[in-house]
Amino acid sequence: FLNSDDVFDLDRVTTFVHLWESQGKPSDFWGFSSAFFIDDEGDPVDPATLDLSHLSDYNACVDQQLWVEELLAWHNVTLTSGNLVVTRSMFERTGGFEPYRMVHDWDMAFRLLLQASPLAVNRALYGYRIHGSNTFRTIPHGDAVRESEEIRTKFQNGLLKKCTEEPY
Repeated sequence: FLNSDDVFDLDRVTTFVHLWESQGKPSDFWGFSSAFFIDDEGDPVDPATLDLSHLSDYNACVDQQLWVEELLAWHNVTLTSGNLVVTRSMFERTGGFEPYRMVHDWDMAFRLLLQASPLAVNRALYGYRIHGSNTFRTIPHGDAVRESEEIRTKFQNGLLKKCTEEPY
């Protein structure tokens, strides 16, 4: 996936293909990378200077690769749908993106996580463009909270179901 206003590092696709191949080309493969941040013109920008330091915090979460699955339950450390890399078969098994306005990417990550552990690449291979019309800026806070609570509940129910079906 690539969101229309974002960019890929030139090594992004090659990096993920090599990682997929090194794991034996599994059908259950998904992951994401750290991100770099750019402005409207494509110039580097520090999110903290725009009162968006939480975006940089996501990279710190990816740096802690041993805890990515646990951190994902609290924060969308994948950052955006464009940062998800997933095999077609795994994507199709999830049923695709749900029509959430704010958390469709996080919901997808939860549904992928119920199938397999992600590969978190600690290299900034995804360029996230920060501008005035980013989705997170246009959705009322209450709507984002409601969507977040809904997908967390769905994820928790999915975990309970999985634990019941596969206790060990």
